[in-house]
Amino acid sequence: MKKLMTGVMVAAVAAMVAMPAAAMNMGSKQMEGHQMSGKTDGKMDHSKMNSETMGDMIHESMAGGHMLAYHLIDNKAQMDKIKDMKGMKGMKMGSGAAQMKSHHLMTYPMKDGKPLGGAKVGYQIEGPDGAKQQAMAMEMKGGYGADVELGKKGVYKIKMKAAKGDTKILDSFDYEVK
Repeated sequence: MKKLMTGVMVAAVAAMVAMPAAAMNMGSKQMEGHQMSGKTDGKMDHSKMNSETMGDMIHESMAGGHMLAYHLIDNKAQMDKIKDMKGMKGMKMGSGAAQMKSHHLMTYPMKDGKPLGGAKVGYQIEGPDGAKQQAMAMEMKGGYGADVELGKKGVYKIKMKAAKGDTKILDSFDYEVK
């Protein structure tokens, strides 16, 4: 019985490592904060967002007629929480954890209060050392996310491109890891 339970726990942890951190615990109620606020400044209301599962909002902008909100999830912090769960202490993570990227970057494109679904979204990121990376995002619960490496301190130049039919959205911003 003990071997069976250990096997089940190892399989559960492996499944959590394989799934993007942002997909964990993302119920539809946590997306309520992405409805357009009644303000005339056009900003999104993120007051109902759960930073534990949605990450920290790092940037907001307008591009291609869409409001964009970017959230960043620290993958290592998420894995530390999983390891601290009852029954998981002392478990060793496999080689997949060693290859995990440092963060999960999410973008939420919205127009007229509705998320842009069915788009292809990608990121190009240049690190503080000049190293470049590209990542294709997966659609999940009204947003698009991909694992990215932001492990070094300094300023990262982040470019996002979204495409759906005739709709093309290009955006870029700088983000500093302290």
